[in-house]
Amino acid sequence: MTAYRPIRSAFLGLLIAAGLLCLALPASARADDTYAAIAYSESSGRYGYSYGYGNRAGAEDRAITECKADDAKVVIWCRNAYAALAVSDEGAYGYAWATTERQAKAIASQKCRDFGGVNVRIAVSVYSGD
Repeated sequence: MTAYRPIRSAFLGLLIAAGLLCLALPASARADDTYAAIAYSESSGRYGYSYGYGNRAGAEDRAITECKADDAKVVIWCRNAYAALAVSDEGAYGYAWATTERQAKAIASQKCRDFGGVNVRIAVSVYSGD
């Protein structure tokens, strides 16, 4: 029986390593996942958005391109959800994602007010799907 101990130990080590690897890997995306993103330029107040993308990178790239500003940056992205950008006359802005459009707009508006925004309005809200 002692001859099997090294094999059993090696097998047990492989099982543990495989289990740890599974825990370390991110959850895989489903084939029907859709992504959206909103980009914003603080200097110009311009924004761009995208939706219906199969991956985050594609959605973010398109949002930045649509913003058409040198300092455009992605402020929010989402998967299978809604995203919203709220802006104010004073330059404050807020953004959020949520499972409903109403929630995303409410949270984005509140964040804008939290940063001193007055006359807060929703600049854009978008659902990640088509």
